[in-house]
Amino acid sequence: KYTTPLLLASPLLSSPLLSSPYQIVDRTTGHVRGVVMLYHVTELPDHRPNRNWKRKEKQHNVKQILRDFGGIMYFMLHVTEVVHDMGPDFAKLQPNKHPTDVHKMATRPEDEKPKDSWTAFKHFMVKYFTKWRGLPDSYAPDGHTWKFSVHAAVGVFVSMIAVTAIDWQLQDTQYKGMFAVQTVDGQPAPRLYPLMFINSMASLAGMLFAAGTSPYAQPRNVVVAHIICVVIALGFDHASNPLLPAAPDRTLPRWVASPLAISLGVLITTKLGYIHPPASATALTYLEGEAEVKNMGWLFLAVPVLSDLLIVLLLSVIVNNVSRDRAYPIYW
Repeated sequence: KYTTPLLLASPLLSSPLLSSPYQIVDRTTGHVRGVVMLYHVTELPDHRPNRNWKRKEKQHNVKQILRDFGGIMYFMLHVTEVVHDMGPDFAKLQPNKHPTDVHKMATRPEDEKPKDSWTAFKHFMVKYFTKWRGLPDSYAPDGHTWKFSVHAAVGVFVSMIAVTAIDWQLQDTQYKGMFAVQTVDGQPAPRLYPLMFINSMASLAGMLFAAGTSPYAQPRNVVVAHIICVVIALGFDHASNPLLPAAPDRTLPRWVASPLAISLGVLITTKLGYIHPPASATALTYLEGEAEVKNMGWLFLAVPVLSDLLIVLLLSVIVNNVSRDRAYPIYW
């Protein structure tokens, strides 16, 4: 419809240019719909031109922001076309118009709900399998730079070696288990010592150092989700573990208790807004753990869970903020 690019002009054309032009391309026709350029406001004394912008604009997060901004501008141009094509129908929309009337005018004929059941079923299946192809305007994110990747690897190594070193030192510390007699595959139970390293902490460290800007990796999500999921796991273990001396005849099967505890933890953390996937893995570690894990009982919540979280979060704050391109946490 447009044969020439639309330039989004800035009132500060005399100001220094901060970035090279970014094109807003129509994903359907491939035509250039607009050009976005960022300028620096020289009139404000508190702002200084960023001499490193040429380098920064090549980074993943800056490129992602500019791409998203280009998508938003394309959507605004598309909405303008739709309003223009509606013509007199759009003028009929009054402020006191009922929302259902507006919805009827904006609904396409192919989106209307079919009347008979068979047509409705086919309509649903077409839409359902169309989703399998993915969203048409979505694209996979680019890889990070070597600097970012090496920094993440170093952070994971530092945090994990701190946890494993403490775990190694605690192997000479023994404690009395919950069970008087506990066997694994008919063999005597191993020597009991406070565990410090569990597998789910590796996924936690990877998330904190490689995806520290994710809302699921912030400290409140990490701590609250682990507490909720581990408490639920301990409760379900008491309801399904036949080796507990207090109640030897448990009725809830283990193969039901484990998935039920994990799903309940996901339900609660999702509802409360404390989503953190590694917390489910921590809960499963206890539910399906061997004798050295089960004998810890409620101590498992303090050591290793909360102790590991404290170590990994502290090192994440220290190591992530060394780089000028990183900041952790985003919020507490």
